[in-house]
Amino acid sequence: MKWILLVIFAGFSNGSFALPIKFTTKWNWENTWGMFIFWGFVVLPVLLGFFTVPDLAAICKDVGTQKLLRIFGFGFLWGIGSICFGLGIKHVGIGLAFSINIGITIAIGSLMPLFLTELSSAETKSIAAVAAGVVTIVVGVVISGYAALLRERDQQRNDAYGSTGRPTAGVFRIGLLLCICAGVMSPMLQFAFIHGDAIIQAANARGVSETIASNAVWAVALAGGFLANSCYVIKLLIQHDSWRLYRMKESGRYHGLALLMGLFWVITIACYGMAVSNLGVLGLSVGWAIFNSVGIITANLLGLFTKEWRGVSRKTYTVFGMGLATLVLGTCLVAAL
Repeated sequence: MKWILLVIFAGFSNGSFALPIKFTTKWNWENTWGMFIFWGFVVLPVLLGFFTVPDLAAICKDVGTQKLLRIFGFGFLWGIGSICFGLGIKHVGIGLAFSINIGITIAIGSLMPLFLTELSSAETKSIAAVAAGVVTIVVGVVISGYAALLRERDQQRNDAYGSTGRPTAGVFRIGLLLCICAGVMSPMLQFAFIHGDAIIQAANARGVSETIASNAVWAVALAGGFLANSCYVIKLLIQHDSWRLYRMKESGRYHGLALLMGLFWVITIACYGMAVSNLGVLGLSVGWAIFNSVGIITANLLGLFTKEWRGVSRKTYTVFGMGLATLVLGTCLVAAL
């Protein structure tokens, strides 16, 4: 039970790590995101691996360059997925982008490991229960996405944020494709962890527990995500000439907020890795579903408390509540295993 609770905590951290970005108001998105990925994808994961996994360099040497590059590659694909998600929101809005991306992410990231793992007859019987929980979570994601779509319409109608206009058919199709790509790419972090078993086994051979050894995987996988994200961030920094914002008066406080985001993110993936390493053969499927659904619930509740849902109708609030309730139900079904 303690490992399920740790996954839930990781999901809570995942849903709240980006909250500080609301307070870096005088920086562009690329400024905050650039400093976040510097800390959260490179510096802190490397320090985590170095201080918790003895002989980290020797372990990586034992694993070999080919396997390390495979893990790095999955991390790179995951990084591309996060960029596609951001662009998808721009083209089709957060409601539709949210439901497509996260729905596909949970389905692929939870169900695919079941087909890649040797299961006993008893464990095979549990697949139906896992699938039922995952389907319930995906339904909850779709309802939550619809609620977000209604929120956008309500707020535009009430002129809470100003009208953004509807995208053209061509732009909408591009946005739809980006969201689908994001949903397919985002679970690649899960597959980086699956292939990271080579690192965990090499660490075990040197006397490192499997629970702690998982920290070494993230140092490699997130480096791939950093490469993909940094290319896009640098492009925006040059395009918008926003490098200069790093020298503004409030930069010291903003750098601290970006560091806080990175710290929360590293806590997120460290807790997730340690938990699923102890949840048995179905741990990756169960853990991924709980991790993402709790993250969605947390992000939505934080949005509610920070007044993102102001100016919406009673119908929108009702759909919002139904989405959260369905997510909670799906999470409970999966956690009960």
